[in-house]
Amino acid sequence: MVAADLGCSSGPNALLVASEVIETVADQCRKAGRPPPDLQVFLNDLPANDFNNIFRSLELFEQKMDKKKFIPYYIAGLPGSFYGRLFPPQSVPEGLKSKTGTVLDQGNIHIISLSLKKKKKKKKKKKGNIHIGETSPPWVVNLYAQEFKNGFSNFLNFSHEELAPGGQMVLTFLGSEENMSIGDVRYFWILLQDALHDMVSEGLVAREKLYSFKVPVYAPTMEEVKEVNQKGGLLDFFESSWDPFDDSCDDFVLDNVQSGTNVAKFIRGVAEPIISSHFGEGIVDELFSRYANNIARHLLKGKAKYHGKHTAWLVGEEKQVMPPIPGLKRTLLPKSMVAADLGCSSGPNTLLVVSEVIKTVADQCKKAGRPPPDLQFFLNDLPTNDFNNIFRSLEWFEQKMDEKTFVPFYIAGLPGSFYGRLFPPQSIPEGLKSKTGTLLDEGNIYIGETSPPWVVNLYAQEFKNGFSNFLNFRHEELASGGQMVLTFLGSEEKNLSIGDQRYIWGLLQDALHDMVSEGLVEREKLYCFKVPMYTPSMAEVKEVIQKGGLFDISRMQYFGSNWDPFDDSCDDFVLDNLQSGANVAKCIRAVAEPLISSHFGEGILDELFSRYANNIARHLLKGKAKYHVLVFALKRRG
Repeated sequence: MVAADLGCSSGPNALLVASEVIETVADQCRKAGRPPPDLQVFLNDLPANDFNNIFRSLELFEQKMDKKKFIPYYIAGLPGSFYGRLFPPQSVPEGLKSKTGTVLDQGNIHIISLSLKKKKKKKKKKKGNIHIGETSPPWVVNLYAQEFKNGFSNFLNFSHEELAPGGQMVLTFLGSEENMSIGDVRYFWILLQDALHDMVSEGLVAREKLYSFKVPVYAPTMEEVKEVNQKGGLLDFFESSWDPFDDSCDDFVLDNVQSGTNVAKFIRGVAEPIISSHFGEGIVDELFSRYANNIARHLLKGKAKYHGKHTAWLVGEEKQVMPPIPGLKRTLLPKSMVAADLGCSSGPNTLLVVSEVIKTVADQCKKAGRPPPDLQFFLNDLPTNDFNNIFRSLEWFEQKMDEKTFVPFYIAGLPGSFYGRLFPPQSIPEGLKSKTGTLLDEGNIYIGETSPPWVVNLYAQEFKNGFSNFLNFRHEELASGGQMVLTFLGSEEKNLSIGDQRYIWGLLQDALHDMVSEGLVEREKLYCFKVPMYTPSMAEVKEVIQKGGLFDISRMQYFGSNWDPFDDSCDDFVLDNLQSGANVAKCIRAVAEPLISSHFGEGILDELFSRYANNIARHLLKGKAKYHVLVFALKRRG
C-alpha cells in the first residue's frame, strides 16, 4: 500500500497519520488472519516545511510503535503543493538508482581496527597505514575485500526486493584496475596518510590516534564485482581525473597547485566527518592544506585517475553520472521512471545528479523523436541530513532548468540507510491518501447569516474547481484500480451560514471586531481579511466526483467530531468549558496563525487567541459543538 498525507505534514503531529494508518491496517489484518502489507508513507507539505525535525523523530517514532501492531513501513518526504502533480503517472516502478561508492560502516571500522591490533605482533608491517598499501599484509587486504563483498551483497539483496520484475538500475563506484595495493587509488589515500604522519612528527596529532585510524573505503576490481553479482548485466570500465574540474583527456596538468586544491576539497567533502570525529575538528584545516600540497607535488609527475566501473545496476556522483548513462539511453526509456540517489543526498551537489539525469533523458528523447518520460527522484540520506535546505532550493532549481531539456520530474526525500530496506517490495502502487481541506482565496472572513448568495456561490465554485483539479492529478498518479480515502471538514447541509462550522470562525471574527473597537487592530485590515476555507456538503463532494467520471465512490460517510480534540466523550455535556475553550483555540491557532500573522502582524496573536478562547468557552456553555467530517473512499476508473 501507498499512503500519502497531503499538505499537512508539519509540526509534532506529522507522524500521527502514519501511526493511525499503521495501527488500523494492522488491526484489520489481525482480524482477517492475514499477514500485513508493506506500507509506503509519503509526508507532503510545501518546500518551506521543517522536514528535518520530522525525519529526526523517526527513531523515536519506531521505538514508540506498539510491537503487536507493527507492520513494515517506509517513510518519504514529499515537498510541493498537492494542487500540482506530485507523482509520475501511475507510479511506474522501474528504477534508476544512484550510489557513490561502497563504504564500510562505523562498526566495520571498529572490526578492522581490532583485527589489526590482534595481529600486529605476528605480522611485520609499517605502522600507521590508514588504507591498503604496498606493506599491508594479505590478511588486511582480505578483510577489506570481505567487508566489501558482504556489504555489496546485502545492497543487491535489498535492491532486488524493492525493484519490480524486469526493473533495472545502474551502479557506479570507484574501483581498482588490479590489486588495490598498487595504482592511483593507493596514492589517493597515501598522500593523506603522509600529511597525518608529518603532523604526528610535529606533535600536532597523537601517534595512537593515527595508528587506530582506518579509511573505511574499498575500491574493488571488476572481477570482485562480478563474483558478487554473478547474474549482473554488462560491465564496463572508465577513468576519471582526480581533479573534478579537469575535463581534458591528455596527461598534462595545467596547474598542479590549483588541481591539488580541487582534489583536497573534493576529498574533504567526503572524509571530513570521519576524520573530525576521530581526530577532532581542530586539525582539519591544517591537514587538508598539507594534503593539497602533497597532491600538487604528486601531480607534477602527470595526471592521476580514478578507476570507475558501472554495470546494469546504479548512477554515481558528479562526473561519474555521465559514463553509465549511454547504456540507459537504449534500455530505460519507459513512460515513467524512478531514480533514487542513495546515501549521498547532502550538500550543494545533491541536485546535480537530478540535473544530469534529466538532461540526458531529454537529449535521448529528442534524438529518438519521442516525448520524455515522467521522472520521480528519491533523494536518500541518513535522517540527520539537512533535507530542508535541499527542498527549499527546489524553486531555484526549477527556474534554472533549461526549458529545452525539461522533463516532468517529482522529488521526494527518503531518510534512512541504504543498507536496510527503503521501499516496499516491488513498489506496490495501490494508494491510500489523506487530505484535510480545500483552500480558497475569496469571500468574507467566513460565510455567515448576512452573507449574500453570490459570496456563497463564489466559495462553492472555487471549491469545485480546486477539488476537480485535485481529482484529475490523483487520477494521473494512481495505477489502474488504485484507491484513495479522502477526509475533510464538511457541512451537514449545503447552507454554510448555519451550524457549528459558522461559529468556529464567527467567534474569531468577534474577537477581531472587539480589538478593532479598542484600537488594537485597524478596521481596514479586518475588512480585507478572508478565511480561505470552504466546508462542502456531502452532496457537493459527490457531485464533483461523479461529474469528473474518474473515480467510483466505494463508500462515503459522515461523522461528528468534538471541537475540543481532547474530548472523546459522546454526550453533550462540557466538563470544563474554560479548558475546552483553550484547547480549541490552540488547535485553530496551529492552523490559522501563519495566515493571521502575515496579514495583521505577529504582535496581536497572543491577545487575539486569548480572547478567542474566552469566546469559545462562553459558547460551549450552551453545550458541545462539533465539526462535520466527510469521508470518501474512491477507486480509480480505467
